[in-house]
Amino acid sequence: MLVSKTKIALLLLSTLLFTAACSETKEESVEEAKQEMMTELEKAGEESSDMLSEGKDAMSEMAADAKDSASEMFEDAKDSASEMAEASSEKASELKDSAAEKVKMACIEAKKATGGNVADCE
Repeated sequence: MLVSKTKIALLLLSTLLFTAACSETKEESVEEAKQEMMTELEKAGEESSDMLSEGKDAMSEMAADAKDSASEMFEDAKDSASEMAEASSEKASELKDSAAEKVKMACIEAKKATGGNVADCE
């Protein structure tokens, strides 16, 4: 009977040790899982930070490009308006000279018809 009690005691002791070992393994697994999760969260945080930084840089570049494009468009429009004003001024001068010539011709014709002095039309 002593042997049976010893066997039972050994069996109980081994069961307890096995259970304890399994419990430690589960606790270690949980701890490892926590560590892995924290590592992944840190990586995700770093990646998010990198992506945010890249996004900010891209937005800054886009804003600078847009500013440059707007500035170029403004300068082009200003140059075009200046060219149009100059062309209009030249055309107005031509029309003024043409009108003056027509008035002079009409004056000469009128003076000839009325017997007046053509020199007055100069």
